[in-house]
Amino acid sequence: TINTILDLYSLKRLSGIKKLIYYLFWVKLPIYKSSKIIAISNKTKKEILINTNVNKKKISVIDICVQNIFKKNKKKFIKKNPKILIIGTNENKNLINIFNSIKNIKCELSIIGILSKDNISVLNRLNVNFKNFINLKNKEIIKQYKECDILLFPSKYEGFGIPILEAQSIGRIVVTSKLEPMLSVGGNAALYVNPNSVKDIRAGILKVINNSHARNDIILKGFKNIKRFDKNKILQDYLSCYEEVLTNY
Repeated sequence: TINTILDLYSLKRLSGIKKLIYYLFWVKLPIYKSSKIIAISNKTKKEILINTNVNKKKISVIDICVQNIFKKNKKKFIKKNPKILIIGTNENKNLINIFNSIKNIKCELSIIGILSKDNISVLNRLNVNFKNFINLKNKEIIKQYKECDILLFPSKYEGFGIPILEAQSIGRIVVTSKLEPMLSVGGNAALYVNPNSVKDIRAGILKVINNSHARNDIILKGFKNIKRFDKNKILQDYLSCYEEVLTNY
């Protein structure tokens, strides 16, 4: 058995008996029965090691690659009224801090994911111009990336952070968290902010809007960064992992 673990967010999110049941049946037992564990980032690997007594040699870290349909698309940056894209609406996506950070910044916010009544209430109270999209197909998601000027992704927790690579592949500026695994995924091709600071998120957005040199430099670096996550290399890593397990079976 080979198990791939994306993240251990539920161990942070749950409490009490629910957390115990999750830990036993979705973490401890699967890991115990696994010949090999694949983690999608070093951050996830560290979490596995912290929460279990598994031998670290049993864990392989294999990155994620972006689908080929995410391709370079040129777009003139709209400084006067930029379109800011938000991917995901779960608690870890840090929506309330995002909403407060763009207060009085003239922009259009596009949010992919189901918004709660509280989220909508905050957006309306802050007078944020927003559109909400749910159940989008891949082509529709790509359309949102192409139409946006900024991917705003100051998440408080991720197992990997694939939207960073998707935005970089298309050629959009990324503002994300100064945390792992976002730092490792984004490399030197993103603008990093403190996700717990509304002031810092706001400063990052304004820097992107007002500094065309920094913006263009980061976008160009993004095209280089995406090459680190080569599909063929990742496929080979999986093949090597399977061959190792079969050899030792």
